[in-house]
Formats: sequence, C-alpha cells, structure tokens
Amino acid sequence: MPFGPPRHVSLMVGPLWAAALGLGWSVAASPPATAQTSPEIPEEAPESSPTESYWGPIGPPTEQTMVVQEAQGQPAWETAINLPYNLAFLPLKGAGYAVEHSVEFATENDVVQRVLHFFPYELGPTVIGAGVSIGSQDGYGGSLSMDVPNFLGEENPMKIRLSGMTEGNRKATLGVRYFRNPKSAVEVGAGYRAELESRFYGLSPESQKEDESQYRREVSWAGFSWRRELGGRLSIQSSALYSGAAATAAPENDDRPLTTVHSGLPFGYRDLSVGYTLGLELAHDNVELFGPPGAAWINRGRPEHGGLRRVSVSWFEGRSNTAAAFLAWRAEAQQFLPLWHTKRALALRGLVTRLEDRGGDPLPATSLNAALPDGARHAIPFQRLLTNDDPDLFRGYEDGRFHGRGLVAVTAE
Repeated sequence: MPFGPPRHVSLMVGPLWAAALGLGWSVAASPPATAQTSPEIPEEAPESSPTESYWGPIGPPTEQTMVVQEAQGQPAWETAINLPYNLAFLPLKGAGYAVEHSVEFATENDVVQRVLHFFPYELGPTVIGAGVSIGSQDGYGGSLSMDVPNFLGEENPMKIRLSGMTEGNRKATLGVRYFRNPKSAVEVGAGYRAELESRFYGLSPESQKEDESQYRREVSWAGFSWRRELGGRLSIQSSALYSGAAATAAPENDDRPLTTVHSGLPFGYRDLSVGYTLGLELAHDNVELFGPPGAAWINRGRPEHGGLRRVSVSWFEGRSNTAAAFLAWRAEAQQFLPLWHTKRALALRGLVTRLEDRGGDPLPATSLNAALPDGARHAIPFQRLLTNDDPDLFRGYEDGRFHGRGLVAVTAE
C-alpha cells in the first residue's frame, strides 16, 4: 500500500502486495510478432515434411508438441466477486492514459516549468504535489500526488499517486487507511501499472546480458488488508486481493522484441493471468524517522535508526482459463545506522523469497520453461515470477535482469 515516506530507496511499494505477486491486467493481447518469414515449401512436398525456420527444421505437429487449453466460462458468483475489482480498475487505467497524454502534451509545449512553481499546493491539511523526471531510456515524465491526512475521520490518510513517462512506465495508485483503534487498521487500495518495454533475458540465473529483449507488461490489482499491533513493535497483517497480469508484444518500433531474440517463449507470454492472493505477514518495526518528535506522518522524513524485520507467506490461485497456483514465502531484514551527520544513515538490507509451484497447467514442450532442468521446471506464468524490480532492486543491475522462482538480495547504501 502506498502509505508513508519510503524507508529505503528499494521500498517504494508496500511489503506484501506489490512486487513478488506480479499484479496486473490487460484487456487484450497484441498479435504475435513474426521472427522471420519461413521459406516457401514446394507444392509437391508432403504435409509431414519439416518446415525450415530461423531456428532450424520444425517437424509436423504431434501430441508431444501441441497443447489444447479449454476456455472455461465465468460463473455468476465469480462475476459478482470481480465487480469491486473492475470498478476500481477502470478509473485507474483511465487515469494512467490521461497521465500519459498529459505528459506528452506538456513536454511538446514547454508548459512544465510554468506549472511546477504552483506546487506543493496546500489546501488545508491536504497537500498536492507534482514533479518532473528525465531518463536516458524513458524520456520525459511527470508525477502528480495528493495526500489527505484526514479522510472520513481524524488520522485516516488517503494517498493518490499518478506518474508517467513518454517512453516508459505509467502508474496509478490509490490507498486509504482506516484506523479502527490505535492498535488496529484496515487498508483498502487499488493500482495500475503499464511497462511499455519490460526487459527479459531468460529464465535461469545463467541468462546472458546479450539476450536482452523487450515486451509489454500491464499490472493492476485491488484488495484490502487488516493490520493489528501485538505490542513491543510487533504486528501481524492479513491481506486479500484480486489481480491480473498480462505480457504482450512491445511497441512496434522496438528493435529487440522477445519473440525474435529467444528461440522459445516463456510460459504465460501473450496470456492474461488472473487470480486472487491470500497473505499473512508478521513484522517487527522499530524504525525512527527524521522529524520533530510526535510530528504527523506527512511531516516525517527518511529513516534515522532502528530496523524492520518481517516474514510472510501467501497463496495465489488462478482463475478463468488457468490452473496456475503457487505458494510464496519471504523473509526480510533492514537496519538503519546513523552516521556523522544529522540527515545521513547507512541502510543495510537482506531478503530471500521463493515461489513453490502447486498449479496444474500443462507445460508446452516448445516453451522456455520446458528446457529447464527437471528440478527447476515449472508452469508459473513468467509475468508472475520474481524479478529484481521495485521494490527488490539490485545495485549494479538493470531492472528485470533476472527472472525466476527465487530471489536473494543483500544491499548497503
């Protein structure tokens, strides 16, 4: 959930919901890209003759090289369950497109600097902020945020975040925290994210940098969580959310699409993965933030000292036309050490997380997953796999450099 200031550069999204679950949605998949036109087969050639392709001869279809997935209709009870998710998702996706076109218009007409001097704008206790960013690969971008500290009651914060880049990601998130009492809180949120050129290098830790390719990834989710303080800075949190993840072709002007760089496609490419996730987390948090003692959360700054330790477990169950299912577990520790200056601290972080495949989807023999060793083979949609992306960034590696069922990271900054 998007609450409070980030405690670490790698912790821009909430602990349980944001990264390892690969959340998302897409209304349609792009048509497949053709790697290379196969040479014409002589008319007199029999139907069983192999066809020449970019990767060599392709034999006739057999039971071992073909898979037929039967589409299942959506029952009425599932339509009712999906209704809150769809109601939350559609406005956020529309907001994402609005940010995209607004940023493009602002950069083309040089209106950014004339607008930014109005921010941050304070409307009573509500703070509205804006910003711009420039990236070597993502082009120009902008962001807009609104923080409402007292939404439907005292100290019940609401946050809205919109951001977009001309050639990069588009994001829209909404979160509301409702304090039932000083020790208990309920959070409700939804989000949408579109990555126009997500990177993919392969499925194993031995993937090569020269195998970099791009695809489009769309993610969205809606759900809620309940958090309870147990005393001694110890808390427990349960969560439930409905999400989808889609992986389709990158923009047409991209020169390294996934379909032409890799000889096989990862399981889940061009598919929509929809399902629900149930999670449970135990955390110990004694982080102290910069700022006057007793100041409201909106006036607090970066971590000064203390640490965060947490363990979590979650279960994903696919819906609609997929039988994907997996168990995810995660352990993480952070520690902040004050340095010689008031506003400087050394941040240490370590985490380990893994997905355990429990699904029943058939694995096509032509997929990249089928080429993995027996112990590493799985049928988890690759847009749901773990990767070194926000909030689990690797220093010195590009986002999305590795994809797999396990992730280990140790950082100091």
